[in-house]
Amino acid sequence: MCPDWIRGRSERPADSAQSSLDTIRALLRRDYLTRADWDYALRDLAHMVREAVGASEALVAFYDRERDAWTACNSSGTMIGDAEISRQASRTILERVRQTEEPILGKLPKGVQSSSIQMKLLDSVLAVPLYRWEASQNAPSRSFTGSIYAHRAPRMPPFSDEDVALVLDIREIAQRTLSLLQYVRTVQDDLESSRSEVARLRHSLSCQYRLGNYVTRDPSFADTVLDPLRRITRADKVGLLILGPTGAGKSYLAKAFHYESSRAVGPFVVLDCSQVTSAETLAAELFGYAPQSGFAGAPPKGSSGAAAQAHGGTLFIDEISCLTLDLQQRLLGLIQTGAYAPLGGSQKHHADIQVIAATHDNLRRLVRQNRFREDLYWRIAEVTIRLPPLTDRAADIPDLAEACLKSACERFGRPEIQRIGKDGLTVLLNHDWSVSGNIRGLEHTVRRSVLLAPPGTVLLGAEHIKLETLAEQDAEPDEAAEAGGDEASNASSGVAPSREGLGGYSPSVQAVVDAMARHRYATVAAKELGISYAALIGRLRKAGLTVRDVQPGILPARRR
Repeated sequence: MCPDWIRGRSERPADSAQSSLDTIRALLRRDYLTRADWDYALRDLAHMVREAVGASEALVAFYDRERDAWTACNSSGTMIGDAEISRQASRTILERVRQTEEPILGKLPKGVQSSSIQMKLLDSVLAVPLYRWEASQNAPSRSFTGSIYAHRAPRMPPFSDEDVALVLDIREIAQRTLSLLQYVRTVQDDLESSRSEVARLRHSLSCQYRLGNYVTRDPSFADTVLDPLRRITRADKVGLLILGPTGAGKSYLAKAFHYESSRAVGPFVVLDCSQVTSAETLAAELFGYAPQSGFAGAPPKGSSGAAAQAHGGTLFIDEISCLTLDLQQRLLGLIQTGAYAPLGGSQKHHADIQVIAATHDNLRRLVRQNRFREDLYWRIAEVTIRLPPLTDRAADIPDLAEACLKSACERFGRPEIQRIGKDGLTVLLNHDWSVSGNIRGLEHTVRRSVLLAPPGTVLLGAEHIKLETLAEQDAEPDEAAEAGGDEASNASSGVAPSREGLGGYSPSVQAVVDAMARHRYATVAAKELGISYAALIGRLRKAGLTVRDVQPGILPARRR
């Protein structure tokens, strides 16, 4: 049997029940438990219990199973740690409530030893278990979490069954509110932790891509690329166009500009037009689908495109020359007004975005050919930055190679490889990177070299450098195509017809040289000639030439 000072809830006379109801109503009219703040709610509950039963003091105590410790809040709102609880309440009573999960009531028997009883001369104690409702679960469950506690001094009458019943009623009102606030506090803590992690990652990215960290040993690169970008970082929504051959670092530079600009805290969203073959898919990637748009494959609830995702930040459109004229017009409207309509919808959406465009094509030539809108060109090219091929930045190759080496060693678990030897750097410096993907090709070469280096390699020497060119990969098909061409007729025409019209067409060397003189970059020249980049390289190689030999303003490379 339970001791007579441990009792459960009992039936109350009608007049007692009405008195308790009136007390609760009076207390609730004072705006108790109406503030969505955990600490404030604890103080409210302790204060409500103290007034309801006329106690000397009341506390709301919580038990932490992991630490085997109590914390409490008194009616003044003071938070009490485990070591201090015994000075303001009977820890022995709290432990009894935890062990039995039953209310405790009455004058304390002599067998109960408590420093708080001896210090405060406590005579009557009331304590009821407090439960937590697991609000995050589909089927809420109740678990013991603490106790509502009150005590009276000897000069006051002892607590009664009606007092216990009243505190139990108050508990039923309060504990679900407390459970919800505790859940909200957990969510807020998780959210704050997530925000801190996002802020840390954003800071890490901004440090990685800041223009201030973009080191170059090439004065020309600093003067024509980095310095102009630094001067316009404070200019919001400037039309920035980055030109350069494939792999020259256009996307990296765009990201560096973003994190240096006033939009650094916003998202950086990339839309690579060259990776999408369907015009409809490209439109969806840019503007998204409206709900129930009716397009085949569109999600019924719609989806956001790059424009919506980049709101408040930067939208980087790579290979913008691949956009159809219709999409160019819609993009122009977005840049001018900030408004757009998703596919299959007429409702206008708004996006506050900075647009950075990039391409390896000659947009001015495309404008003259009516393949690119002139009004869009002037919008996106308020400032034009031209990235040179890596071969023109020989001074930066050693630093870029070492950065690629560090990344590759970390990624592939090769910490024993310390650096690139002098003879290895010589190979990298003498290579024509215009036929090997420029910076992207350098990174690829270093990664291959690290992967294939024998165990125990400390320095990557010349024998470890694994060079590769697109011309080598595609030599047989292109050389076969070249064998079927009529060089004499092509030489007389100068400009090559389309490959689609002449199956085995191969341009003359003079045609290639002339195209290079007009466009400087081999990728652009190949596109005009209607052949692949690898075919152009192969054609020059058959004549004993490289791209560097015929590139305007470049001295012929020393033969090895």
